[in-house]
Amino acid sequence: MGELLNIILELSDAAKKKAIDKFKKEDENLTDAQITYYIDIFEKRKDNSVFSKKDIFQYKFKELEEIIDKNFPKENKSSKDDEEVDFKFRFLKMSFLYSLRMCKNRS
Repeated sequence: MGELLNIILELSDAAKKKAIDKFKKEDENLTDAQITYYIDIFEKRKDNSVFSKKDIFQYKFKELEEIIDKNFPKENKSSKDDEEVDFKFRFLKMSFLYSLRMCKNRS
């Protein structure tokens, strides 16, 4: 039930796109990835008391960025995602080496 509620409360893809467009108008040097990072953090933490406004469209990007950077340290990028990439890389490398060895054994 709680997971369903989170899904309902998260921004739709269309709303995220609208927020990205809004923030890019404020600063054309921002990338989609930068903006998405802050949108995602806001969505996860918007019930925290540091957010006086619960609607992301009421924030300027700089204001949102300052609140998040001050109150929520950036997550370590070498976390789960990097571990998964590393695992896949090692798996592909092992598969390649195994295939190479099998080819050598056939000749």
